[in-house]
Amino acid sequence: MTSWITGAAYAIEISGPTKRPIIGSFFQYWWGTGWAFSSLIGYLCPDWVDYIIVSSILTLILLPGLYQFPKSVPHLIQKGKYGEAMENLEKMANILEVEIPDEFKNRYTESEVSFEKVEKTRHSMLDMFRSRCTCRMIFMTATIFFCGTISYYGLSYNAVSLPGNLYDAVFRRVENFVHNLAT
Repeated sequence: MTSWITGAAYAIEISGPTKRPIIGSFFQYWWGTGWAFSSLIGYLCPDWVDYIIVSSILTLILLPGLYQFPKSVPHLIQKGKYGEAMENLEKMANILEVEIPDEFKNRYTESEVSFEKVEKTRHSMLDMFRSRCTCRMIFMTATIFFCGTISYYGLSYNAVSLPGNLYDAVFRRVENFVHNLAT
């Protein structure tokens, strides 16, 4: 779940404002597709050890693709790699076909020097709860996550005792849903 959220946030960060809704929708689509594909793997590999092995192999196949993504600009700035951050920002601007204003570039190079002189302050986890708005967002996110987790747990609790093959039933349900959408 955490990797899905991180991937979605990163993809939206590096895409332009006009492409953000499309990128966000694709993440929803691929999450659902992965869920359905997981049911297919579970149907073909009923033993949990085989399921884990097949899922791991598929993940390892996709792993080299991670190196194709540019590094996050805010992360590079936080680590003090200002030159690399500017290079990545220019690459992203070329991909999105936008111009970085010279004013921003000048301000960036001037602030680069001042960033190095600023002492790093230490923060704690409690700093997240100092703002009322942040507290509300954390509470709402935790509540939604809790409700989703409890729902999935409730749906899968004692599901093994249901008649028939559970993975087949889930895969057929998703297949019927996609077929109904297509027609």
